[in-house]
Amino acid sequence: MLDPLSRAPIRDPNDIFVLQTALSGKADVLCTGDQDFFAPPASIFLASCGIAVLTDAQLIRRLEA
Repeated sequence: MLDPLSRAPIRDPNDIFVLQTALSGKADVLCTGDQDFFAPPASIFLASCGIAVLTDAQLIRRLEA
């Protein structure tokens, strides 16, 4: 269950649910255009959890490879 009060390492509090969903769903990839996910501390945290943060174009290239 997602916890709206939990602390998440991301600048925008509106993105906490996205980050929590990726974690609870054991995602391998988070596809987004939101720059907050590409910047520390979120990017470092997600990488440490094994979640790659990609744009839509990067994800398409990865899927085509």
